[in-house]
Amino acid sequence: MQTETVTEAPGCLLDPSRYLKAYAQTHGSPQSVAAVRLWVPKFTDFVNQQHPGGLTPMALQGFREFLSTEGYKPSSINRAIGAVRGYLKHLRLRGDLTIDSEMISLALPPAKAARMVPVVLSRDDIRKLCETSNEQAVGTFLALGLLTGMRPGEILRCKPSDHQPSRGLLVYATKTGRERCIPLSDNPELAMLLSGAGYGDAPYCAGFSTRHWDDLCRAAIGRTINRKVLRSTHSSYLASSGKVAEFAYCSRLGHTLEVANEHYRSMIQGVEGDTVAAWLGCPDAIQALVQRICR
Repeated sequence: MQTETVTEAPGCLLDPSRYLKAYAQTHGSPQSVAAVRLWVPKFTDFVNQQHPGGLTPMALQGFREFLSTEGYKPSSINRAIGAVRGYLKHLRLRGDLTIDSEMISLALPPAKAARMVPVVLSRDDIRKLCETSNEQAVGTFLALGLLTGMRPGEILRCKPSDHQPSRGLLVYATKTGRERCIPLSDNPELAMLLSGAGYGDAPYCAGFSTRHWDDLCRAAIGRTINRKVLRSTHSSYLASSGKVAEFAYCSRLGHTLEVANEHYRSMIQGVEGDTVAAWLGCPDAIQALVQRICR
C-alpha cells in the first residue's frame, strides 16, 4: 500500500486517502472496510486539528479520551481503536512512525463493556412460538433460528443451494468474512426443513416481514423479542446439552470460545436428549412446525 502521509514532523498533516483506497481493495470484509473508512479519517482529522505538533503518544491518548467523552458505546470505541491501530501498524511498517507497539497499546486501551447474561427463551416460550406460528416465511425464520443459531441476516440469505446433504448447511458470515458449516447429524428437523422447504434459488424465508414476526411474538408470548434472541437461545441450549465439544460449538457459531461464551451462552439446567430439537425442550412442537412449513 502507498500513502501520502508524513506523520511525526511538526506541521505535517496526516492524509490517509491512499491508505483507505488500498485497504478497500485488499480486504474482503465490508464491515472492516466500513470501520476503517469511518474511523481513520476521524482520527487523522482529530490529530491534524488538535495536535499540530505531530503524531505523538499524547495525540493518541487525546483521541482515546475524545472517544470516551463523546459518549460512544464500548463496541464503537473498540471498532475505532482497531481501525486506528491497523493504520498505525501500516505507518510503522513503512518507517513513517517510530512509536512502538507497546506505547500504542498503552495510549489506546480497549473499552470494557459490562458483561450481560444472554437473553434466552424458556422452553415454554419456544413451544408457544412454534405452536402459534402459521405464516410460512416467519415460521421458517423461527425454525431456522432455533435449529441453527444463525444471525438474522444469515437466516434471511439462506437458500436451498446452501444445503449440501453430505456436509450440512453452509453459512457465509458477512460480519466475519468466514464460511462455516452447520452439521445435520444431530439435527434431523433441520435436515427435513432444508429438504422440504424452499423453491429454486429464492431464500427459504422469502417474503419475511418484521411486522409479521412481531405479531407472532405478541400472539404467542405477549411481547416482542429481538430476532437475535434465537441465536443466543440455540447456543445456550446447545452448550448446556454437554453433547457438543467446544471446538464444534465455536465452529457452529463462527466465533472464538471467549466471544461465544460471553455473548451467546447461558447455562440451562435439565437439558437432555440427542438432537437439537430435544435440547431445546420441545421436539414435538418443533417437528410439527417443520412439517407445516414443508407441506
